Amino acid sequence: MHSFLALLGARIDWVGLLFVATASVVLFGAVELRFLALIELSLFCLAGLALIRRVRRNLPILNLRRAATPLLAILGLAVVELLPLPTSLTYALSPGMVAVREDVPGGSAATLVLSVYPYATQLALLRLAACTVFSLLALDSISSHARVRTALVWAAGLGTVVALYRLFSYLTANTRLLWLPRRFYLDCVTGTFVNPNNFVTLMALLLPALLACYWTRPPTSNPAASDRGNATARAGFFVLCGAAMGLALLFSRSRGGIVCGILSLGALAIGLRRYGGRPGRAEVVRRPAT
Repeated sequence: MHSFLALLGARIDWVGLLFVATASVVLFGAVELRFLALIELSLFCLAGLALIRRVRRNLPILNLRRAATPLLAILGLAVVELLPLPTSLTYALSPGMVAVREDVPGGSAATLVLSVYPYATQLALLRLAACTVFSLLALDSISSHARVRTALVWAAGLGTVVALYRLFSYLTANTRLLWLPRRFYLDCVTGTFVNPNNFVTLMALLLPALLACYWTRPPTSNPAASDRGNATARAGFFVLCGAAMGLALLFSRSRGGIVCGILSLGALAIGLRRYGGRPGRAEVVRRPAT
């Protein structure tokens, strides 16, 4: 029973992360507060479940990863900006901040915070906390070749579906963005986003995942089954998916996004060529589960 609950908890973390990643894209990039609140609440619930599971298994409450250090540092900076500090200390850290507050009627106080706009800082703190939780959960959950492969396939599939949806809408002059009327950027492809710049950022991130999917394969694959016909069909399928994402990137009409997409693909191709061997044969390093 204990092992079953542990397996169920790991599955919940994994499925929850995939749900959050997909919902962030489908819900228009979670740029509105109502959608962002849903994503943040889901992540904090996943973190609570993971914390309970660690306590029950007598594991360390917080399993820090080196890759999450920058996020934790920025998170700490946001917390410091919201702490009520003595006016003398605030003046020593930020004289301009004290001058701004003194110009506001009723702004003088015994304690001040470093943030000029605490409400915006609080929203940013919640967003950073959600990003940190996602990073820590992802680093713990993606701990095997199968999980890495699943994450790559999911990312590549999500990018292909979003690109095909928006290309079809663009070619059919569809003026709706999912269930909402579309009023802006009607002359370019934006995916499930309102702003094409957000869409090209997504494509620049997911195009390398498609290339990594083609370059890697599960270690349990039977080499005898990889004949020329299967390899050609596999390559053709990935070319079609890449063409859909590439066309969507071009029709976004974002020159900076197109350049970033090309650079990201080039960097990944160089890395895979150097460390991964031939296409379809690269091995993903197995990391022991924690």
